[in-house]
Amino acid sequence: MVPVAYVDSDGIERSCTIGREPVLVGREPGSAIQSNDPLVSRRHALLYVDPSGMLFVEDLGSANGVFVGPNRVKVAPIPMGAVVVIGSLRFRRLAAAPGSSQPPAPVQDVLARRPTHAVLVPPPAATAAPMPGADVHAMLVHLLEVERGVRLAVEQERDAYGARLAELHRELDAARTKIAELEGELAKRRG
Repeated sequence: MVPVAYVDSDGIERSCTIGREPVLVGREPGSAIQSNDPLVSRRHALLYVDPSGMLFVEDLGSANGVFVGPNRVKVAPIPMGAVVVIGSLRFRRLAAAPGSSQPPAPVQDVLARRPTHAVLVPPPAATAAPMPGADVHAMLVHLLEVERGVRLAVEQERDAYGARLAELHRELDAARTKIAELEGELAKRRG
């Protein structure tokens, strides 16, 4: 069992525990982790713990993808400290309670045992590029927060526009009713 914390577009941090039984993340009503955010697909991703105790994420063919750190992945282990983005949900792995389970196997060992699932295969040592540091992850998280703020402002503006439009339609209907009443009175006076 691996505890994780996640933040949805509402900005509230929640937590859950992931085990060997896959946890569905998506907008679908039956999802264990459900989001109403349009950046999250109906059946976006699965989170699960493999027999060695390593936490994995699997993209289910989503439109906006799954990212472990700066890398878009299909299936990948989630190392401690990595920021995982599923649509607009941000996940981070929490430290397990002391003595609750065996420590997970190192990522390299898991990847060596499961080469068909390895998406983040490191390049040969001679051509290895330096991995982005925590500053890149912090920047990505910041950019996601800024984007959420912008989207929230646009949604609020859209809602205000819709409310004003509805108000104008009510005023127009009231004016039409008043005109009809006045025309009726005028017709009675003439007739």
